[in-house]
Parts: sequence; C-alpha cells; structure tokens
Amino acid sequence: MKRALPMKCALSMAALAACIWWTPARAELEALDDVPAATLLLPYFEVDIQDPNGAETVFSIHNVDPGPVLAHLTLWTDRAIPTLAFDVYLTPYDVEEINLRDIFDGRYPNASVLSCDGEPTQIAGSLEDTLAGTTGQPLERLDGLCAGSSRGDGVARGYLTIDAVRCEDGFPAGTGGVAGIIVSTPANVLWGDYRLVHRTDGVAVGELLVALERVEAGQESFPRIWGARYLAVPGAHTDLIIWRDVNSNGSGFECGPPTTAPAPEGGIVIFDDAEDAFEPVDGLPELTAARVRVGTDLMTPYTSGWIYLNLERLGTEGGYVTALQFTPPVGVAIRGVDLSAGEPTDQ
Repeated sequence: MKRALPMKCALSMAALAACIWWTPARAELEALDDVPAATLLLPYFEVDIQDPNGAETVFSIHNVDPGPVLAHLTLWTDRAIPTLAFDVYLTPYDVEEINLRDIFDGRYPNASVLSCDGEPTQIAGSLEDTLAGTTGQPLERLDGLCAGSSRGDGVARGYLTIDAVRCEDGFPAGTGGVAGIIVSTPANVLWGDYRLVHRTDGVAVGELLVALERVEAGQESFPRIWGARYLAVPGAHTDLIIWRDVNSNGSGFECGPPTTAPAPEGGIVIFDDAEDAFEPVDGLPELTAARVRVGTDLMTPYTSGWIYLNLERLGTEGGYVTALQFTPPVGVAIRGVDLSAGEPTDQ
C-alpha cells in the first residue's frame, strides 16, 4: 500500500534527516511484514529463574511517532493465560530495552515515570502468579490448576504482546484488568526486536518482533502454512519457535509437561535435501508458544532439509514460525516463509 509523501519532507538535503522520520513505511495488510505496527508479538521467551547465568530474553520497543505513546505489555504463559500487564511510557522516537529477568525480579522499566494522564503507571496481576504460572506451578486463583506447562527445570516460558496507544487516544473504560484489550484508533507506531540469550553456551539469537498492523476494519491475521529450514547433525541443531492460537480457554490446565497430539495427514511434512518426504506420527506440543527441537521433539530420519507446517490442519487458524539454528558458538534465527498464498483453506 503506497501513501503520498507528507508535506513535511522538503526537497533539500538539509531536510533529508527529518524525512526519514516522517515518510510512512510501505506495508501490505494480510502479510507479516517488517513495518511499525499497533501490536507486537514476542512469540516465545525463556528465563531461568534459578540460575542468573542461565537462559534469558531481552527485547526492545521503538516508538516512531512524533508524539508520546503508551506501550501496554502483557505476559502470557505458554498455554495463553495472562499473568501480568503493565505500561511503558515512550517519548517521541523513544526506545526502551527490557530484560525479562528484571521483570521476574520485580524491577519494572520507567517505574518512576508518569503515564499520559499524569498518574503513575499501573501494574495488573502479580509477580507471584507470573513466576508460578510461567514455570507450570499450580495457582490458587485457578483452584490448583496450572496456567502453563511444567518441565521441572525452573525455566519460565511464555510469550509477550505489546499494544500501542497514542496518549491522545486514552483507554476506554473497563480495560484495566490483566486480560483487558486496548481499543483505540489505529496506532501503527511500534517496532522492536528480541534475543534469546544462553550465557552458559555463549550463544544469543534474535530477530525482529512480529508486527501486526491495525486498521479501522481490524487487525492482520496470521499465515496458515509455513516452511522452515532445519539442520539435525551431531554438534548442530535447529529449534523451531512456533506460536499458534491454541489452548486459550483461560481456565487452567492439569499440571504437568505438555502433551503432543498425533499429526494429521498433511499437517507436517519433513523433506530432506534430495526431496524425499517424511510425515511424523507425533505432531506439535499442545501449546500456544513452543520451542521444538528437530530430531528430538519432532522426529525425522533426515539430517537437513526443510519442514512444511500446515497450522490449519494442526488445529488452528494460523500462527508464526521461526527457526533457531545452532552450531555453537554460533546461533542464527531464520524466520520461516509464509506458504499460505495460493493454497486453498481446509474450511
């Protein structure tokens, strides 16, 4: 979608720097492109609660708007139950980097900064519930059920959403709860990045946050079908980060490790580099946000190739996939490719 250049950009070299801020990005709705958006998704995070030198997740939020913006952050468990929400006040063209370990330690960004209405920013939810929920421990408010999966390793897992609200838009009544949804005029003004850090291995991998643009008619949807490269050999491996809209009942789950549903025909097809194909019996963990190791969690007889994932056949309308490839001490994140175009739906 092409937009006219604003009049603020003058035809002179002196004004070129200003034009960088004022020229709207070209964006294509119904496609996940890397442009400023109203909602950002950090599709998967890990924080080792027991070991300060263990896994952690760091992310940044950037405001491209010439006015102040509130970024409303919500932490969710890997089973899509929200546990904590707070606001980050961003001045014009501001950037805020946040280490989730600080949040789990009770240290919030901009703790002394006032929000748009001049009042201190509010925190919804509790740190106690967040620690228990993201590590798969029972919660009293869920009558002893769990909000997330349990691996018994002390690592908090989940995902994060960030919603933008221009300060002049304000917050409608009734959106103050943890699960409250912010509704405002479109504010496609945020972008960001994140990285998963493994200090003991000396490896960090990262990519841009997933950008979801908003227009008056609604918000972008996620692709249904993905393709991703993999490598599964001694000394090197690939972990798939998979976010999909499942398990979002909000009422709690039986405590324990995640279960895996059988893979339907055509749901997962693994190819090697010679175009041979294999369909695994077991599918994906029944989680909204999951980290899946190819060759271990997702079995394959091959050592390299690519994976076809039809998330619609796997029980959801769409999602997001990226591949983390590790050849220690080197790690790289390679976003999956959207294969939905031209493919008929199963509906």
